Amino acid sequence: MKSENSMAAIKACEAAIGDEIDYNVEHRIYPADVLVAKRFLHRRDELTTAYEELYERLAGRPGALNEFFDSLFGTMTVWGPKQAAEARNARDRLVDVNQKIATLSKELSNLLLERESLNNNSRHHDNTHSHICDVIEDASAGNAHYEGWLKRPLEGLACQFDFKYWPKLHDIVDAISHDAAGAAIEASDNITRASTATTRPSRADFLRAFFAALNERSQRGHSRMPQSFTLSDETLASLMNCVLNLGPDDGVDGAYVKNFRYRERKRMSAEN
Repeated sequence: MKSENSMAAIKACEAAIGDEIDYNVEHRIYPADVLVAKRFLHRRDELTTAYEELYERLAGRPGALNEFFDSLFGTMTVWGPKQAAEARNARDRLVDVNQKIATLSKELSNLLLERESLNNNSRHHDNTHSHICDVIEDASAGNAHYEGWLKRPLEGLACQFDFKYWPKLHDIVDAISHDAAGAAIEASDNITRASTATTRPSRADFLRAFFAALNERSQRGHSRMPQSFTLSDETLASLMNCVLNLGPDDGVDGAYVKNFRYRERKRMSAEN
C-alpha cells in the first residue's frame, strides 16, 4: 500500500500530466505529446519513486510540475530518437552538399573563364551572358518585387558604371565555391546541438536534449522551475524508460544515467 506522501506525489504529477493532455486535445495540437503523456498514466507503478522526487522538489512552486512535464514530453516529440537521427542525416547531407557545391562551382568557374577567353580571342562568339546584371534580369523574370523596385535602379547602375566595375561571372561562381568549401555547420538551437553532439546516434541523445531543454527553461526569467533543478540518476532512468517506451528487457537504470553524465562531463571538458 502506498504511503500518503506517495499518493500525494502521484496525484500532483498526474494532475499536471492530465493538464497537458486536456490542453493539447482541446486545442488539437501535439498529438504525439498526448500519446507519451497517456503512457505515463498507464505506467504509474514504475514511476512512483520518480514522482515522489519531483513532488518534493517542485510541488512548492506553482506550475513547476506542469512546466516540467511539458518540457519532458516536448523533448521526446520534437527531439526524440527519430528526430535526432533525421537531424544528423540532414547535417551530414549539408556537409556533402557543400562539398559538391564547392567542387562543381570551381569547375563552372573555370568553364566560364574559358568561355570568356574564347569569346574574346577566337573567331567565334556566342550570345551568352557576360554581365551580372543580365543574369539578375533573367533570373528575376516574373518577380514583381524586382520589376517594381530594383529593375530601374539596377539598370541605371549598369549604365553608369562600365564593365570593369562589376565582378565577372567566373569570379562570382568562384566566390560561391570558396564560401561552400569553408562552410561551418552549426545547429540552429541549443537543444538540437545537444541531441546531435556525437557522431553516432544512441538513447543518450534524448538525455542530452532533455538536459538542454531543462536548462533553457530554468534560465528564463519567467520560469517556474529553479535554476539549480536536478534529478537523481534513478528518477531520470524511470522517466526515460517511459518516454522512450522501453520495457524491462531493454530499459535503462540509474547506472546508465550515471555513466552518461560522466561521459558527458569528459566530452564537454575535452571540447572546451
